[in-house]
Parts: sequence; C-alpha cells; structure tokens
Amino acid sequence: NISGLYQKYSQYAKSQNLYFIPNVMPGYDDRNLKGLKRPILERKEGEFYKNYWQIAKKYLDPKLPITLITTFNEWHEGTEIEPSEEYGTKYLELTKSLKNSICPKK
Repeated sequence: NISGLYQKYSQYAKSQNLYFIPNVMPGYDDRNLKGLKRPILERKEGEFYKNYWQIAKKYLDPKLPITLITTFNEWHEGTEIEPSEEYGTKYLELTKSLKNSICPKK
C-alpha cells in the first residue's frame, strides 16, 4: 500500500537528514501496449487522484511542501492530466484544487 511505503521512505529520509518528496498520479492504464501483462489503476472519476493527494499530504515535509505528479503527456499509459476530449480540463482543475488544499496560499 502506498501509505505504508511512504511512511517507510519518509522515515528513512529523515534518518539520513534528507527530504522525502511524495508523488501522486491520476491513474495508470497502458493496456494499449502489447506483450506484457500490465497493472491498471482506474481513475474512478478522479477519486483515485484525490485519494493519492490525501496520502501524499500526510508525508509532506513542512520545510519542503512539494509533491511530484507522475505524468508528462503519457497518453499511452493513461497518466495524462492535460486537457483532452475524454476528461476536458478536469484533471488540471483537480490538480489546482488539491494543491491549494494541501499548500494554501499565504
């Protein structure tokens, strides 16, 4: 489970005087790539993404409150957050909202 892994990694980073930077992702689905059995993490209308952000929030270091988003035009893996015909701007809007709920502007 992600929370358990983040707890382990966060504790290790602290023990080494390092920062732990959690990551989030909107989902994952590269069934279109042939040849290997691949995992699928369903988006569930944005709930998967929201839950991932809540997990990341628990492990943010207050001295370095950033998180990474595992995506960059990875359309073939189903991790895109950019505007699309399928999702419109939903994931950009979610990203802004979730980021602001974790790190509100001062």
